[in-house]
Amino acid sequence: MPTASLEGPAADTDEKGGCPMSDTPSFSFRKEVQDYTRSCECLLSSAGKGDNPPFTLDEQWIVAYYQAELGKLFAPVGQPK
Repeated sequence: MPTASLEGPAADTDEKGGCPMSDTPSFSFRKEVQDYTRSCECLLSSAGKGDNPPFTLDEQWIVAYYQAELGKLFAPVGQPK
């Protein structure tokens, strides 16, 4: 499976949407995890901007749904699944 690196300070932005990139040190992540991380960073960034309307209930529901589904895939950190 392909991997990608997240690098750089929080001031850096991605090449697609101008969303802040993680200040996580350079790690090798699958492309899917990198895409997910960038999407989360964009959501968090847009939520903090005063010129954006609040998330609708449907938007909140869909984000919570996928968060819960991903949570089912992983044991809590430090605990065996």
